[in-house]
Amino acid sequence: MLHGKVVEHTADIFYWWEHVGKVTGAVEEQKLIATVTDLPSVVFEAPESVSIAPGKVARLQFLVRRYDDGKSTLKIEPVTPIEGVKFENNEVPPRKPNAELKLTAAGSFKAGWFKLRAGPSISPPIELKAKTQEDEQ
Repeated sequence: MLHGKVVEHTADIFYWWEHVGKVTGAVEEQKLIATVTDLPSVVFEAPESVSIAPGKVARLQFLVRRYDDGKSTLKIEPVTPIEGVKFENNEVPPRKPNAELKLTAAGSFKAGWFKLRAGPSISPPIELKAKTQEDEQ
C-alpha cells in the first residue's frame, strides 16, 4: 500500500556468480518477499555507549537524519529520565544533521541503558557507563 493504494510491480530474480566467470541467469524459484514501510520522521545514529564520571560532563555526539519537513527544532530527551544525570543542549535546530548532548552527572547515578526520543522517534539503546578515576588517567 502506498498512500492508501495497493502497488504491485513485476520483477525477475537473477543470480550472479562473479567468481565463475560472471555467469548469470534466472533463479529457479521466482519468489521475492519484501516489506516496504514508511520512514520514521527522525533516525538517530548514536554511539553504542557513553561514559561519564560523577560530578563531570560527558558529550554524546550523534547524527540526526530527518525525514520530516525539517523546518522545526527537535527536542531530544531520554525516554525514561535517569536519576542523577542531566541532559543539556538537547535542541537541534532545523537542517542541522548532527547533535551534541551534554550529560552532567550530579553525583552517583545508576549505569545502564537508555534511549533518546525526538517526537515519535526513538533511538537504539545507548549504554551509560560510570567512568572511574582510573579511567580518566
